[in-house]
Amino acid sequence: IGAKAAGAAVAAKANEAYSDLAPIMRQMRANGSTQQAIADELNQQGHTTRHGKQWNQVQVKRVLDRFQESAQ
Repeated sequence: IGAKAAGAAVAAKANEAYSDLAPIMRQMRANGSTQQAIADELNQQGHTTRHGKQWNQVQVKRVLDRFQESAQ
């Protein structure tokens, strides 16, 4: 039970952290931007990941995947 609760807590924090950026990222992707282009744009605008790091295409993919699942 402890591991499941911890996993759920991590997922909830990630959802909360990226809930404002996810719609922007999804729109950019729908408009044809690559994951790297999205990462570059987020970095240029001064956005960081929830750990204070710069965005890269893998992190963009993870956020897009996470919010795609919750949208279904």
